Amino acid sequence: MKEIIENDIERRRTADSVERIIRIEAPVDAVWAALTDPEELTNWFPLDARVDPGEGGVIHARWSDDTWFDERIDVWKTNEHLRTVGVDGGWAGIATDYRLGPDGAATVLRVVSSGFGPDEDWQEMLDAFGGGWDFELRGLRHYLERHAGTPRRVFQASVRHAGDRGAVWNKLTGPDGWLAVETAPTEDEGAMRFAAHTSTDDILTGTMYQFDPPGQIVAAVGEFNDAFFRLQVLPESIGSAATLWISTYGADGEECEAVRRSWQTWLDAHIAG
Repeated sequence: MKEIIENDIERRRTADSVERIIRIEAPVDAVWAALTDPEELTNWFPLDARVDPGEGGVIHARWSDDTWFDERIDVWKTNEHLRTVGVDGGWAGIATDYRLGPDGAATVLRVVSSGFGPDEDWQEMLDAFGGGWDFELRGLRHYLERHAGTPRRVFQASVRHAGDRGAVWNKLTGPDGWLAVETAPTEDEGAMRFAAHTSTDDILTGTMYQFDPPGQIVAAVGEFNDAFFRLQVLPESIGSAATLWISTYGADGEECEAVRRSWQTWLDAHIAG
């Protein structure tokens, strides 16, 4: 299947920065809260968060296990401008600017991450940040427009892979891969509709926003009570991980956990290096 990247997000890249602009059907104060309130942050971004608000404060975020990353807050202009700078881990020195503006009853959010170096590993991280925002910002929109106020539960299966990304991608998305797309994405009122049947006997149907070999798939799916889905393959320089992820809101937790276990078993058997 050819590359698909929906134009619902404006995307720009320079040698040391990535920029994304997205329109969200929610008021500016709701988007600001989603960027700065710890409970709201966990409904679309990290798995856990703590916030010391205001300039000079810190956003503490946990993405997996017990590993936390801190970002210093350099600018805090309520409902207008947030700027953070990573102080540890892989984000150290990377600055992210969030600028918000009203568009009628909606909000236009502009995000720029900068401070990446020129060598190959930094460039791979730059690309990964761009792909990360492609997923995260659509996840923010999905939450605010369709599940505002409902706590998120994330179910993910992940392994480290030993092969090249292309081979892993093919195992996951090729004709005989885990995600067998039965109905190729077709445009329907501005959205790319698709249907898929997985090797673990799950049906996924919905809107595919991104099919970007060998990096990621991003989609909203009707299953699991209107969930948000990501398939991702990272390069060796930033983790060599293959991950299947669903953000759920009000879904049956036992059902989702059973699906997660089946996904993990498949990844362990077919992808783990």
